[in-house]
Parts: sequence; C-alpha cells; structure tokens
Amino acid sequence: IDNSVKVVAISEATRNSFLQHYSAEDNKLKVIKSASDFDWIQKERMCRENARLDTFPLSGDFSPYILMVTNQLSHKNNLRAVQALINSNCKKLGVGLRIVGNIGLDEHKLLYESGIEFSMESQVSDAKLFDTYSNALFLFSPSLSEGHNLTIGEALELNSNVLCSDIPAHREFYDGRVSFFNP
Repeated sequence: IDNSVKVVAISEATRNSFLQHYSAEDNKLKVIKSASDFDWIQKERMCRENARLDTFPLSGDFSPYILMVTNQLSHKNNLRAVQALINSNCKKLGVGLRIVGNIGLDEHKLLYESGIEFSMESQVSDAKLFDTYSNALFLFSPSLSEGHNLTIGEALELNSNVLCSDIPAHREFYDGRVSFFNP
C-alpha cells in the first residue's frame, strides 16, 4: 500500500471497509462507483417486443417463489438465509425458493429436510433469468458485505421487489428502492 499510486474502490462502503483494516494516505484513495450495465435486460425486452410476446413461458412449476442469486462464498450469508426461510411461514404458505448459482451442502441439506420446495440452477440464459426475476415474489439478498451487488440492480431494473441485508453498500446504492433487514 505504501508503494501504491492509488487505491481504487468501487463504492464508499468498500473504501470505508478498506480503511478499517489498512492505513493509507487520503490522496491515494479514490472511489470510482461501479456502473450498472443492464444491456442484457434491454436486449431481452426488445426481443420480446419484436416477437410480440409479453413474457416467455416459464418451464416447471408456477407456485410462488423467492429468488436468491448467489454463490458459495461466505459473505453471501446463505446458511443464515436458508435458516431464516425455514423459520418463516414459507412452507406453510406454499412459497418456494429458486436459486440461481450455488449453495453449500449444509444449506442444501437444511432445505431438503425442511420440506420447502426449492430448485437450483447454476447457470441460466438471459431469457430465463429475465423471467425468474420478473416472476419472483422478491429477490432475497442476505449478503454480509458487497462492493455493489449487481443482482439487486438487475432486479430493480425489472421492477422486482428486493429484500436485502442492511449493509453500507446496499444503503449507498439502493436506499429508498429496497426493503432492508438485519442480516
């Protein structure tokens, strides 16, 4: 860090997190907020308009579901998120969980044993992701830390509801547009 010319962060939250762990001269720190690239959403909308279809049919079950777009990194907070869903009324209300990405074996086992309907796809096409965002009750994003969290931006671009953790990056980028909870 002492020999660096600049330290660049993608959000004020990332900058502040960096300063909690490292010392750096103020003139070395620069925040360049990450841009949101939603070109794939615009292309999908145009494709649908050209085909004169409002929506493409979803494959599989049409029961109500919550969406998580995640991976197995620990900051994604998947284990606590799954436990919270199990403790909620999801099963009683017939609300399932659709996961785009991957979760760990512990989370998978908990979901299976709980009886909550769930599905997991590690990769989906843009068209399928568009439909999955659009038809979800809400995007559930329980991260403990993020730089930007593009998933939330994509969901908001598609007018989806978002329930996300109350962390600095989410406040910085999405305050007033999402519902927050204590992760």
